Amino acid sequence: MKSSLKNNSSKSIKSAFQSSVSVPGKKSKPKRPSPISLRLSEAERNELTRLAGNKSLNGYIRERLFENSESLPKPRKRMPPQFTNASRRVRSSKTSV
Repeated sequence: MKSSLKNNSSKSIKSAFQSSVSVPGKKSKPKRPSPISLRLSEAERNELTRLAGNKSLNGYIRERLFENSESLPKPRKRMPPQFTNASRRVRSSKTSV
């Protein structure tokens, strides 16, 4: 009996709190589908990176999975490491000043 009272009480407190802090007229965003996770061995990942070339891994995998679909956006190109490392150095020097 006590647990059902406690459960009902906590639900009403929760709903009262949520209604008091919600912004009127603001719609909540629809939930995104959960991401897909894939575990690869180090050798498999290295091979995938090699095959992707200058494309991002995500873009390469999408391209291979949906290569016959014409409605998908084109994958973004991955920047060469020398540019990304230089970009990191520039950003870190700006924040440390």
